[in-house]
Amino acid sequence: MFAAAALLLVTLLVELAGGAAWWFARGSAFTWTAAAAARDAARIGAGSDTAAAAAPEQRAANAGQVVHPFLGFVSDPTQAAAVGLPISRFGLVDTRSPLRRRDPQRYVVAVLGGSLALQLALFADDQLAAALRRSPRLADREVEVVHLALGGWKQPQQLFALQLVLLLGGEFDCVLNLDGFNEIALADENVPLGVPAWFPRGWARLLDAVPTAAQQLRLGQLAYARDQRARWVEFGDAGWWSPTAQFVWWWRDRRLQRRIADLTAAIEAAPAAPSFAVTGPGTDGRSADAARRDMVALWQRASLQLRDLCAQRGIAYFHFLQPNQYVPDSKPIGPAEAAVAVDPLHPWGRAVAAWYPELQRAGAELRAQGVAFADLTGVFRDHPEPLYVDTCCHVGREGYVILAEHLAAAVRQVLDFAGVEWAGLEVTPDRLDLRSPLQSEALAVVGVTADGRRHDVTSAGFGTRITAETDGAVVGADGRVRATRRGSTRLRVEHGARHAELILSASWPDLLVAADGRSLDGAPPPRLVAAGDALPALARELELQCTGLPAEGLRLLVASLAPLPAVPPAATTTAGLWTAPLAGGTATLQATVPIGEPNGQPVFVRVYVLSPSGDVLATSNTVVVTRG
Repeated sequence: MFAAAALLLVTLLVELAGGAAWWFARGSAFTWTAAAAARDAARIGAGSDTAAAAAPEQRAANAGQVVHPFLGFVSDPTQAAAVGLPISRFGLVDTRSPLRRRDPQRYVVAVLGGSLALQLALFADDQLAAALRRSPRLADREVEVVHLALGGWKQPQQLFALQLVLLLGGEFDCVLNLDGFNEIALADENVPLGVPAWFPRGWARLLDAVPTAAQQLRLGQLAYARDQRARWVEFGDAGWWSPTAQFVWWWRDRRLQRRIADLTAAIEAAPAAPSFAVTGPGTDGRSADAARRDMVALWQRASLQLRDLCAQRGIAYFHFLQPNQYVPDSKPIGPAEAAVAVDPLHPWGRAVAAWYPELQRAGAELRAQGVAFADLTGVFRDHPEPLYVDTCCHVGREGYVILAEHLAAAVRQVLDFAGVEWAGLEVTPDRLDLRSPLQSEALAVVGVTADGRRHDVTSAGFGTRITAETDGAVVGADGRVRATRRGSTRLRVEHGARHAELILSASWPDLLVAADGRSLDGAPPPRLVAAGDALPALARELELQCTGLPAEGLRLLVASLAPLPAVPPAATTTAGLWTAPLAGGTATLQATVPIGEPNGQPVFVRVYVLSPSGDVLATSNTVVVTRG
């Protein structure tokens, strides 16, 4: 008995030491939920097929690339099933050929750029089309959005892509070019290898068909390290119950993660076998900064040539400098968003801070030369909610909706508002009453001209600002308003020198169970409910039960300070989320989630069931918890 008690005491002390080591190393207390989330992240990093490793945004940016004779590289159509995205026979991420035809019943819009432009075309094409159809000139026409953008493209690839499609017989009514980041951020990928900055991204790797012996060794070591990390996660899974085992697992996983990162960087930086096909004219000894200066000038000249190319064919051309989180004072970024979207040491971030002012200067010159150019770096300035989803440049769906509204507004400024002067401003309705934090209501802002004509100017892209007196509301770029706290607040609507005000009143119960689940196979969606009927006053956690779960798939329980969509952006890695995998294959599961401070801000909870490729198989209804 004494020996058993002693063994139990020693085990307890060891586990307490493991929990303390976890806290000391990671800066937060050990929880089994945190350990499970860390193992899931490691599974994703190791490339496991059992985790949601391929978010839609990641797949869009990283679809398998192949060399193209005119465009540098395109996506490989044979990899469409593997990446879970449509790839046309032209190597573009689209369901159809880019060779469209003009028609009085259609308005054909081409989107040019890199991964941000591609993701906007993929994930907000409906919003872009709807915003364009608000124009009286387009109300009765179908709007087609053509994807002429690709992850990693930079000028002159956008110019060449449009030239090629036009040569092959494609026709467009409008071209939207959203770029700028890749031109300056990616310069230091080519230049250290002796490859011109204006060559396609990763050109040395694309042509490195026979790696050197040293490179083959690094590739083998990388594959072995990834395999080790995947196998090591199995050790962490087996010892899930032990804080000490979890600390040991995490400590070694961190070393493997660093090893993989170092090998990946070494592979990217390694010189290819010497070849003129790789280096072309070379860099003439230019530094990365000198190459960036050249790229700014090339970006400017390419836009002028795109404008002229479009003008010859009666195509409306618009150029936009894309936003980025590293542009100083461009967006309020809170701790949750910063945790996933800001890396102070990221070289791309330093490049943006140093060189975006040069792009803005060049953009102003383009505007003076008659190009319809707009600087969108401040497009998120009035949006404190998390939008960026990685440390590069990408946003979630809400961010793309905002961008789509601004792109459409730029087109409508030319189609509808050239020379218009406003004599009045009308806002409807004159009061908003919201009974759920999931509910959003649209404000309509109408500008009235001196001769009585009325034009919808709701979009922020027209310079319309809708702001809340307190932090009690979020206003979308399209004028939709959602309450973020219970109570009343005043909304102010401004357009030019005109303004109007209205009251927003918001009220809902402490515990709200919505009926917004979703299932792809026609079966009833999973049902998520709280364990009790009422919310305990001092509770910091909430017990939940989810029934009707499919037997297959990765289950993720997600909590957020913003409503969670039925199809999650970035496979539930959006900023501000708390995520935990749910083990087991039974139809009913119990779980506990943190429910925040008693500050009146709702917490939204959902369960997602994902396939190995990251597609959503089923989504539970939303449970909303509000304290205070």
